[in-house]
This record gives sequence, C-alpha cells and structure tokens, in this order.
Amino acid sequence: MANVLGTNSDDTLKGTAGNDEIRGRDGNDTIYSGNGDDKILGGNGNDLIGSGTGKDAIYGDAGDDVINSREGDDFVFGGAGNDIIASGDGSDHVWGGEGNDAIYGGAGDDFLGGGVGNDIVRGGTGADFITGDAGDDRVYGDEGNDIVHGNEGNDRVYGGAGNDKVLGDDGNDFVFGDDGDDDVYGGAGDDFLYGGAGNDYLVGGTGKDTFVFESGSDYIADFTIGQDKLKFGAAGVSQYKFADIISHAAQDGANTVITLDANHIVTLQNVNVADLHASDFLFA
Repeated sequence: MANVLGTNSDDTLKGTAGNDEIRGRDGNDTIYSGNGDDKILGGNGNDLIGSGTGKDAIYGDAGDDVINSREGDDFVFGGAGNDIIASGDGSDHVWGGEGNDAIYGGAGDDFLGGGVGNDIVRGGTGADFITGDAGDDRVYGDEGNDIVHGNEGNDRVYGGAGNDKVLGDDGNDFVFGDDGDDDVYGGAGDDFLYGGAGNDYLVGGTGKDTFVFESGSDYIADFTIGQDKLKFGAAGVSQYKFADIISHAAQDGANTVITLDANHIVTLQNVNVADLHASDFLFA
C-alpha cells in the first residue's frame, strides 16, 4: 500500500493504480484516488475529493468538502462542515455527518444518511435506503423502490417514482408517496400525508394528521374522527362538498369506503360512516 501525505498548505494529491492511503492534512486540498481500494482522509480545510474505480473509504473530516465517489462500492463520511457528496455507479454507503449537507445518490442500491444538520438527500436510481437523521431535512427517493425516512426534525419526505416506503417519524412532517403504490407513515407529530398517484397505504401515527387524497385506491389505517382530517385536493375531486362525500360513502364491515369513481376510492379503517362530520374533511 502506498502512502500519499499532504502538507498543511493547499495540496493536489493523486493516488496510484494500487491500494493507497491518502491524507490531505490541513489546507484546501484536491485529492484524486487511483484505481485501487483506497482510503482517503481530507483533513482540515475545504477539500475536493474524487475517487476512482475501486472500493474506497473517504473521510472528508473538517471543512466544507465536495466529494465525488464515482465507481465502486464506496464508503463516504463527510464529517464536520457543510458538504456536497455525490455517489457514483456502485452501491455506496454515504453519511453526511455534522453540518447542512447535500447528498446525491447515483446508480446502485445506496445507503444515504444526512446526519446532524438540515440536509438535502436524494436517492437517484436504484433501490435505496435514505434517512435524513437529525435536523429539518428534505429527503427524496427519486427513482426505484426506496425506503425513505425523515427521522428526527420537521422533515419533507418524498418517495418519488417506484413503490416506496416513506416515513416521517419524529416532528411535524410532510410525507409524500408520489408515484407508485406506496406505504406512507407519519409517525409522531402533526403530519401531512400525501399518497399521490397509485394505490397507497397510509398511517398517520400519533398527533393531529391531515391525509391528502389525490387519486387511486388509498387505504387509511388510523383515521381518528375529531382529530385527523381528510383533504380532497386533486383536480376532479376538490369540488366535492361534505354532502357529496357522504352520498358516495358506504359501510363495508368496520370500514368506511368512499367511492367517488373507479379511479378515486378511499377506505377509512375502523370508521363508521354515521360518525363522520363535515369538520373531519377539508376541500381545496
């Protein structure tokens, strides 16, 4: 293994074709690894780091770093600072660390975590696991069948294309299933849950939640009368009023099923039609 060591100034460091350990130390460094399985430590300073084709371990350390992991199944830890991290073609494990980070997944099935701070995390293509972690985050699944988790803070969580599992968790969150047949969970807090297109399964969790129905056949598992709200917000259904909704509602065992037409159906689990009131609904 070759050791490439920088100085306390602004260095440009390049790895070899083998397995290297590259340390930038202090200064604003530019570091390029080679084609081996490399370990890169940016050190203090605002560093620019690009990996090669191997399975690399990249640590940005302190500073506002820009990291491009490129090819290979890489491990990337941004460290302290407001970092920009782009995952490449492999199945990468990326953690932003402290600071307000922007993390972009690429091709491959990635694990992406924002860490502490108010982060933006995007999954890219592939079946990804994505978490905002601590802070008020914006988290996007993008393409693929993803698990997208806001975690702590007041987050905006988007499933994107594919059949996703989307979770807000702690805080007052906006949780969007988007396209596909999604599982949408609010968690603790007063959440807004949007199933989007497709046939979605929604659970608000604790708190006063608002379920926004647009299209498809959605199933709401924990609608609480007098606490939660059901909003009809899509074109073609937003013009309905309470009397219209009740006229389209039927009791199916323990559940209420509201059938506006073949493409707009909502099921409220363990809810009696007779117990519903106008105050339980919102209309755009």
